[in-house]
Amino acid sequence: MRHKQRMEEEQLEKLLRQMPKMKDDRDPKQIYREVYDGLNKKPRSFNVIPALALAAAVLIFAIISPLFLQNLSGSNSSMDQAARNSDGAGIMESSERDDSADSAKEESVGIQSVDEDAQRSLEESEIALDGAKESDNNDFTALSADQPTFVVTNEKAKEMMVVTIGVTATEPQSNIGPFTFPVSVEVPLAEGGSYEENLESIKNELDYIAMGVEEPLLNRGAVVTIAQDGDGNEMPSVEMKNLYYDLSSSQDFQFNNEIAETFRYKYLQYQFTRDGKNKNVEYGNSSQTGPVETVKMSKKGYHKFINRQGNAFLVPTQVVFKDINQALDSMREGADIFEEQSGVDPSIPMSITIESVQVKDDSAIVVLSDKSVMENTIENIFALESILMTAKEFGFTQVIFKTTQEGLVGNVPLNEPVNVPYSPNPITMPQ
Repeated sequence: MRHKQRMEEEQLEKLLRQMPKMKDDRDPKQIYREVYDGLNKKPRSFNVIPALALAAAVLIFAIISPLFLQNLSGSNSSMDQAARNSDGAGIMESSERDDSADSAKEESVGIQSVDEDAQRSLEESEIALDGAKESDNNDFTALSADQPTFVVTNEKAKEMMVVTIGVTATEPQSNIGPFTFPVSVEVPLAEGGSYEENLESIKNELDYIAMGVEEPLLNRGAVVTIAQDGDGNEMPSVEMKNLYYDLSSSQDFQFNNEIAETFRYKYLQYQFTRDGKNKNVEYGNSSQTGPVETVKMSKKGYHKFINRQGNAFLVPTQVVFKDINQALDSMREGADIFEEQSGVDPSIPMSITIESVQVKDDSAIVVLSDKSVMENTIENIFALESILMTAKEFGFTQVIFKTTQEGLVGNVPLNEPVNVPYSPNPITMPQ
């Protein structure tokens, strides 16, 4: 057989399952004897042994295949042709041929045709299997009618109560320690309950192991209530317990980041208290007095973190950038100071090239090159939504993706103003 590539055992099983039903009641020895006699009726100028071996292998394969295919149905056209040719191999139909003296030669040609058709079918099946493997190994696949999203829109935030919680990756580390990112849980307003009640319920019920993150340090016993700042605005108040005295330096860094990501999307300030007082509240290496202002414009970009379950999250960069151009460069070229093999990758693929970012009032116009491939894929949705979140971190309220192409990428229209999101990483609460 011309194609000499070895097939894995699993591939062979898959190919056998794909083959059509074939039935041949003839005696294998009779078929072999007739083919053998036909091929040797006229001496040939070349060695016929390889051809005989090839014919015998094809015939034996055709005869034993039905044992594996008794419970399967359906067939493809190329394998049907191979089956028909195989059934006719060895005995030529005299009604279609005038020269009975050349029957042995025509039988040999028919056998070679069977081999070629079967080989083409096998090669096509192997290509299909290889394509399926590549699809399985790809982080992103083509979209269905239901467009996924990695952000919560401001419109959705008006219809639902959005509770954000700062979580920290379990294994991947940046060069400065654990990295933290927010997840957003949408709570229908009809379910009722205050923000702090929903936060308390959600933070204790989330499946952190499935997300590939640690249980937040907020769950060590801190109690969140809602107080008021000096201007009468609501702000969360985190009542600390004695367990927080013993936080290590790394845990102290982690806890502060988790608290910041938990409250910054909804509130302007938050405070720590111990025994109801917000003065000189100590935990780990930190000491807080009075309200802490949330950072609305972090001037960070967003990378892509994929956990072991294959779920992708938008994670903020670990460094602050001078402007949005620098942030977008980092998002395309590499994950700043994240360690190699950390699971954190660029969020903008190489198939998207940003020529420039133009600023008009509070809008950012992201000009994409003509070579950018703006197909409707999950990879591109993730890229555009990471740019929208980054624009939010630099104080923009809208983004226009300017390109020669038209249409939608996920829920993002091209060449039209798009509002920046409310928060990243919407997740579903366990039922």
